[in-house]
Amino acid sequence: MNKLNEASFYAGILSALAILYLHDAETIFDEIVQATGEDQLVAQARTDGAMRWSGLSHYRYGRKSAAIETK
Repeated sequence: MNKLNEASFYAGILSALAILYLHDAETIFDEIVQATGEDQLVAQARTDGAMRWSGLSHYRYGRKSAAIETK
C-alpha cells in the first residue's frame, strides 16, 4: 500500500472510531484498534491531529508510544 492510500485508510478508520467514541462503544472501539494496528493508527492520528476527536486519547491509546518517543 502506498503512503497516500495508507493515510486515507487510517483516516477512514479514525472517523469510524470517532463515531464509536460518541456512542461509548468501547469494546468494539478496542477491537478495531487492535485489529488495525495500534501503533500505526496512533501515528496517523498524531499526524492528522486526531488523537482527541477520534477517542484514542480518551481510551488512553498512544501513551506507551509517547513515553518511548521522549527517551
